[in-house]
Amino acid sequence: MSEDRDQPDLVDEFRAPLIRPLGNLVILFGFAEAALRDLVNQIQGGKDEVAAQKLFEEKGHFKKVRELIESSSVRSDLLPELERHFKECYKNKVERNRLIHDEHYVGIHVVGASVRAGTGTRGVPYGSSKVCFKEPALQSIWELALRARDHAQVFEVAADDLRRRRRQSSGGG
Repeated sequence: MSEDRDQPDLVDEFRAPLIRPLGNLVILFGFAEAALRDLVNQIQGGKDEVAAQKLFEEKGHFKKVRELIESSSVRSDLLPELERHFKECYKNKVERNRLIHDEHYVGIHVVGASVRAGTGTRGVPYGSSKVCFKEPALQSIWELALRARDHAQVFEVAADDLRRRRRQSSGGG
């Protein structure tokens, strides 16, 4: 633990290894969600970010956004990858939510003659009535963060393409 009095490490030594991977996960998922909102804004004409944001606040927005993407003027060579990343992003979001919103506990593991401490998560998934326990590996958290970065990049490419084609069709070059 850090001895810096102004900004001490606030988690114990057992949870400290989670700081960097979870921090990257939070930031990169934020990028992915912002890029997806921008994409929806571009699909809807690129003029109303607030309306695009409000769509994500509606019940059943996954289906509505998927339908927007499927019926959009996104280039046909980009569309299959975009649809795949959109679906995977929502699937990954469930896993991200478990890592962010669940309790991180310290557990003792006894394997033969060795004893080690490890961390796990405990929480109730949205829409469930059962407590869920997991022991996420640090590598799996890093991989989830990398997938979020990949989702953001695909959403950005599609949004930029729509923006560029709109400018070209309006004579803006």
